Amino acid sequence: MTLKDIAKIVDLSESTVSRALNNNPNIAKKTRELVMKVAKEHNFVINPHARSLATKRSHRIGIIFPNDFYEFNKRDFFSQLEKHFLLNSEKFQYEILIIRAKSLEKTIKSGNVDGLIIVNRDISKDDLEILKKYKVPHTFVAYKPTVLEADVCVFKSDNLDCGYNVAKLLHKEGSCNLLTITSNNENLTDYRDRTTGFYNYLEENDLLRYEVHVHKCGMTFEDGRDLLLNNLDFLKTYDGIYCQQDKVALGILSLIEKYNIKVPQDLKIVGHDNLELIDYFYPKLTTVKENFEVITLEALKYLIDIIEEKEEEKVQSVFESIIIKRETT
Repeated sequence: MTLKDIAKIVDLSESTVSRALNNNPNIAKKTRELVMKVAKEHNFVINPHARSLATKRSHRIGIIFPNDFYEFNKRDFFSQLEKHFLLNSEKFQYEILIIRAKSLEKTIKSGNVDGLIIVNRDISKDDLEILKKYKVPHTFVAYKPTVLEADVCVFKSDNLDCGYNVAKLLHKEGSCNLLTITSNNENLTDYRDRTTGFYNYLEENDLLRYEVHVHKCGMTFEDGRDLLLNNLDFLKTYDGIYCQQDKVALGILSLIEKYNIKVPQDLKIVGHDNLELIDYFYPKLTTVKENFEVITLEALKYLIDIIEEKEEEKVQSVFESIIIKRETT
């Protein structure tokens, strides 16, 4: 069964059938549905190689992750993004190719991708020059590269709003002495924005009662445990804590019962990232879930419109996160 055969059955031109099979919005919905129905009945499958030859495109999008994206403390975040990129790319009939930053120029020269999504704050100036040199369509997700000074479109969570909303939730649940535990890496703007939002809520609601409402440390499970072991008296002065990484919150929860601190009665805790690990700890952690499904979908739509030279539309690039309330608040 060929494209020509399908065209004869539905009494349409081959070009119309081709566009219908590729879900082109310029083809009427009824026509698209008819073509899809006939194609399915005859087990017709689009030949991606033939389509690539016809369009001079590979129908692949490269996702640039940092070289160390597979390391334990980073894997959870990047694997969530990877999963949603893969799922959403199927809707556009594009393939996803995961690229480590150091292989960028080689990938571009090979012609393996039509465009790039950059999920790497540490991409170099040389890499950005390569993108400019080869005129590769690209956009950014999660991070604005540190070497970029100008404003660019970055598809990401609204971290400022997120920090504000977590403080609001803790206050609503009865906590008045609030603390946020954030990263000690000053270059991580997502943590910095969450902290600013958190502090803004405290300031607006006259909740700045101590010298310290922000504590900085590493963002690992061990850092959470160490924080409790070495700063117990400090933590006891607060009744609501926002840990900007689930692993830190889970580290605290793993030991807290030994010190007769009841959660959520004495201390309410909110994490961030909605890791699967939460299911293995008690009480179940209230946490923030970033809307990666929508972020990746909108980034792909934006990039594919550029690749396919469609008329540019105004895009939303900053998205609200979701607080999942469980047993620690």
